[in-house]
Amino acid sequence: MDEDWNRVSLTRTFFMHHVPPPVLDTVGAKFTMHPNCVNEFQISEVGAGLIIKWTPSLLDQKYAKSTFTMPEAFADADDVLFFVGAGDYLNEFGYYYIALYIAGMITRYHPNIWIKEQRASSSGATLIDELVEHAINRVPLLALSALERSIYIYE
Repeated sequence: MDEDWNRVSLTRTFFMHHVPPPVLDTVGAKFTMHPNCVNEFQISEVGAGLIIKWTPSLLDQKYAKSTFTMPEAFADADDVLFFVGAGDYLNEFGYYYIALYIAGMITRYHPNIWIKEQRASSSGATLIDELVEHAINRVPLLALSALERSIYIYE
C-alpha cells in the first residue's frame, strides 16, 4: 500500500510440499512467464519442495501486459491448489466422474461383493463412502463450472 492506502502490489506465494524431483521438474517447467515480468518472481528450492513468490506491480503499465502461466490446477479450498503434472489430463470433475463411475459399477453389477464389504466395514467400503460424501459437496459446483466454462470456488 502507498501513503494514500492504494494497493500498489499484490504478492501470491505458491508452496509445493514434499514433491519428488521428477514431479517437481515436470510441474515446475509448466510455470512460464514473459521476460518483462522476470523480476516479479522469486523462486526458492526448499528441501523436497519449491516456493514461488510472485509480486507484480499494479502501477507500472509496462508490466500490465506481461503474462504468467502455471500448470493446470484444482482447488480443494480457497487456499489449497493441487497442480496437475505431466501425463495427468483430467481435471477435478473428471476424477470424480471416473471414481463415481467405478464405484457405481461395483455396487450395481457386483452387489454380492459390495454387501459383504459394507457389512465388514472394509477399507474399500469406507473409501467409497468418503468419495460419495465429498462428491455430494463438490460435484454440483464442478458441474456448473464445466457447463459455464468458469471457475467457481467455495469460500
